[in-house]
Amino acid sequence: MNLLEMDVIFKGLSKREGGEFTNERGQKVTYDDSYVLKFDEDINGEAFERRLKFPITNKELAKKLKDLQTYSRIKLICDVQLYTSSAKLVPVDLGE
Repeated sequence: MNLLEMDVIFKGLSKREGGEFTNERGQKVTYDDSYVLKFDEDINGEAFERRLKFPITNKELAKKLKDLQTYSRIKLICDVQLYTSSAKLVPVDLGE
């Protein structure tokens, strides 16, 4: 696991239902329920809204986030998942 700690401003948490769709090759793609974390990231003094998904099975992180006040400053710990031509950030916990 490659971990990254980010200082962000919490904006909200929602639940996204799983489902399925057909991709451009005609293949059926299914996806599981997940949480969507919304936050602002400060880059060179400018705020950028970000949204990251994490598995519905990470109930511990979901509980911590649900207990937060909107616009709280948090340290978000993400797993950096590296692929051949991309990278994906998946929230895993909150830092101290």
